[in-house]
Amino acid sequence: MFRRSSRVLWATLFAAVSCGALPLAGCGPSGPAQFHVSGQVTWQGKPVPAGMVLFSPDVRKGNSGPQGYAEIHNGQYSTREGEGRATVGGPHIVSVIGFDGQNPTEESPHGRRLFPEYQMEYDLPESQGTLDIVVPDARQ
Repeated sequence: MFRRSSRVLWATLFAAVSCGALPLAGCGPSGPAQFHVSGQVTWQGKPVPAGMVLFSPDVRKGNSGPQGYAEIHNGQYSTREGEGRATVGGPHIVSVIGFDGQNPTEESPHGRRLFPEYQMEYDLPESQGTLDIVVPDARQ
């Protein structure tokens, strides 16, 4: 059930991303080099059970190319796994959406949202790499 319901989240993500990806339609096999990213995601000192990490090239800093993304499973993510997608190197806006992974429903396939969408700026290397993300607690 978790796998089937994760497709709802992916469909939502693709719909949101597709509008921004239209200018990149020419980026195919001859487009910019893409690299895989993996790592851990924690919140309040614990692994985030479920969610998404989205890597958006920061156009404000002159970076362009396809967005990368990965699902979070038990605090781990990798753009190589499942339906993940690699991204280009350089400046990015990294977005994290985290869920508790409990009691999935059609409206909330990954359970209850743990925190508001978290975004950070990060300069990804032009190579495969790791990025561990610590989502700050908004209550502090």
